[in-house]
Amino acid sequence: MIIQSLSPSAPQSLSPSAPPPPCTSASEAHAAPNMLTWHGGIDDGSLAYQPALAGPVTVVRDLEQICDLITAGGLPDAALAALSAHGIFLAARNFATASSEEKPGSDLVAPLRQASRRLTSLATGKAASAVTKALTRQRVCCDLHVGQLSARELCARLLLEARRIQREATPA
Repeated sequence: MIIQSLSPSAPQSLSPSAPPPPCTSASEAHAAPNMLTWHGGIDDGSLAYQPALAGPVTVVRDLEQICDLITAGGLPDAALAALSAHGIFLAARNFATASSEEKPGSDLVAPLRQASRRLTSLATGKAASAVTKALTRQRVCCDLHVGQLSARELCARLLLEARRIQREATPA
């Protein structure tokens, strides 16, 4: 497990595999709860976490990294909800792409339940409610589409829902 931290002054491109540059204005500071931004697509995307306006950017690409950020603490409820929702997507994506063989969406049910239990166990206090709500939305999204879509298509739906959850948590 590797969490990549970048200096905010380092030159960075906006290619899907590169993390985003740090925000530089007050309007960008409200782009996501506690500076969470998604970059890239289903296959190559990552979540960038920047806890302070001028702080380092942490690039998150899997559920373990999400769990590490949650365990470290100090995140507002909205950020925990958005992180958890993206954690479900990342767990689904990593399972769906573990082999070159196309899998049915139903193959994601067990790994997503396991990821949801893990994320739920990390949330405590008032944050548990926000995390539970986000994870419930991801579960409902999965349940609606699991019999109709391939695993990769279901991943796309889960990413869209995670981004909706993040957008709804963003201050106007």
